[in-house]
Amino acid sequence: LFLLQILRKVKNYSEEVVKQIESCWKPESDERAEWNFVTSTLYGFGIVTTLGYNRIAPITLAGRIFCILYGLCGIPVTMITIANVGRYMNTFAKSCKQKIEKFRVHYWNRKTKLKNKTHQDDNGNNNNDDNDDKNEESSTGFASLVLVAAFLVYVAFGALLLPLLNGETDFINGLYYNFLCLTAIDFGQLVPQRVAFLPITFMYVCIGLAITTIAIDVGSEYVRKLHYVGQKMKNVASTRIWFGGKTLKVLDLLHEVGNKCGVEASVIDKMDLDNVIEQAIARNEGRQQLPLKHEDIISTNEPISELLSPEQQSIAAHPIEMYPLLSRSKIRSRSNAQSNNLASLML
Repeated sequence: LFLLQILRKVKNYSEEVVKQIESCWKPESDERAEWNFVTSTLYGFGIVTTLGYNRIAPITLAGRIFCILYGLCGIPVTMITIANVGRYMNTFAKSCKQKIEKFRVHYWNRKTKLKNKTHQDDNGNNNNDDNDDKNEESSTGFASLVLVAAFLVYVAFGALLLPLLNGETDFINGLYYNFLCLTAIDFGQLVPQRVAFLPITFMYVCIGLAITTIAIDVGSEYVRKLHYVGQKMKNVASTRIWFGGKTLKVLDLLHEVGNKCGVEASVIDKMDLDNVIEQAIARNEGRQQLPLKHEDIISTNEPISELLSPEQQSIAAHPIEMYPLLSRSKIRSRSNAQSNNLASLML
């Protein structure tokens, strides 16, 4: 403009010529770089999600101070919210898998006729417990695969959709910009040129961050398993277990269970919990392990009778006197079985 004013004075150009020259250098306006309600919302979203929206920025001192305070308050709340949404989605996926698995097992059991119904009734509880454990493990692995596949499909979908909002079809650049966004680097390049399409980008980024949180959570579980490969259990008694929002030590939990079952705390304290947990994990994973022995569980040379209370010692010494009905029922069932065998032989 300063150059045009000089030309107007020196060369005495007409106004029409000056307007034509000004039109050649007229800057292009970008709605995404102007302060309004939508772009301000995206800028605030970029702050609380730590993504950043580089189209606009505050220029006044008061605006920059407010931006700092807004980020200090909003970032922790947003991170907690996104993490909870991701966990809810992960839990929902696992519950859907478990329901499908239960329906499949129920449908299969209805079509399969078992010949020995008595044997099924005797072993029903144990089989149900084993199936629940296996279903839980399989559901965890299945949910992990589904979530990773959903994350990849979601990124590919955004790589096709977001460039179309600008009237373009550029899958590679769209994939690149999606990677920058969902890895919390920058999402300004995903913003379409038309302000009317900004809410679509806003919703896409919100859902994508939740899926990214799930993928990171699933990956951290496998990294944690990889970290403990080849390491033995140490200090299991002091390990804390999460129950909802509270924690409890393994030893305190065993003390409470032992108290309900009539086992003194001193007996539990003398157990080698590290070895017990390793043996239990090995059996749960299907590895060949010998059954636990007394010397594997109790880390002392004292006989087991000295570790029991007087009441427990009396029960162990006189089981028939303490439980006469149970013992008589067992004797009666054995005598009935022997008489049936003799009758079959005589026939």
